[in-house]
Amino acid sequence: MMPLPLPPAAHAVPSEASSLKLLAGIADRLFAENRRDEGLCVIDALYLQADAAFCGSRKPCGQEDG
Repeated sequence: MMPLPLPPAAHAVPSEASSLKLLAGIADRLFAENRRDEGLCVIDALYLQADAAFCGSRKPCGQEDG
């Protein structure tokens, strides 16, 4: 079975990448076991965590260094 692709934010924050990869692996396993509903819940969690990691890694609009 082909592993699920990670959202782009997974590559933006290295400290979060391992937990995102873990969630992707869990979702992949659930789909392989025909546990679709549970797998979709994990995918939702994966995207929420990736979004939080990505938003936390950038500054709010209008803020600059210094």
